[in-house]
Parts: sequence; structure tokens; C-alpha cells
Amino acid sequence: AGVGSAVASGFVIKSKFGISVGLGIHNAPSAWTWLKTFRKEHATKGPGGWEGLGADVHSICDIASNIIPVIAGQDFVLYGPIENAPKVFPLVGMADMIVSEANKAEHEIEAMEPHPILKMGA
Repeated sequence: AGVGSAVASGFVIKSKFGISVGLGIHNAPSAWTWLKTFRKEHATKGPGGWEGLGADVHSICDIASNIIPVIAGQDFVLYGPIENAPKVFPLVGMADMIVSEANKAEHEIEAMEPHPILKMGA
């Protein structure tokens, strides 16, 4: 069991009970052995923390994991650490906008205030 099971359970719970669902899976990438190995092999640990490609890839996976609940139709995201907020918020907003565009195109569902597509859209 892991992130995939958590995402799948969201579909079931939302469909069966009609309640809001969400995930906080930002810690999952930090637990992946392959990602830790990649970081160690492609980065160096300096006085300011990890630096280099491995550090960048690890950070991208950590921050990008926050869009999975949005793309999976879930209602909220538990993210962390708080220092990632300036990167997580626009990323999650963008993902929510993409889902909104798909809902409008395929199902004629219009976004309502205060949806990101109405706040951030071009």
C-alpha cells in the first residue's frame, strides 16, 4: 500500500459517501529509496543543504506530488513543509485550472468563485 492506494481510496470514498476527500502525500517522495539514492549519487551536501541535480529532482518530486490529489479529483491538499508554500500554491492552482478546463470542455461544468481559474486565468 502507498500513494496509489490512497489516491484510489479517495475515488471510492467520494463516490460512495459523497464527502470531501484529500491527501497529504508530500512526504511520500522522501520515503522512496530510488529517489534518495538518486539524490546521493547526483548531489552534494553542503553547508546550505543538498545541492545539484539530485537535490533539484528530489525537490521537484516533493513539490509536484501535491498536484496528484487535484488531478485525481480530490477536494483538498495537505502540503508541507510550510517553506514550500510559494512553490506549491501556484502549482496546485495551475493543476486545478487544468481540471476545470477539462470539466468545462467535457461536461459543461462551470467553475464557481473562488476557483483558481477565475482568479489566475488569462
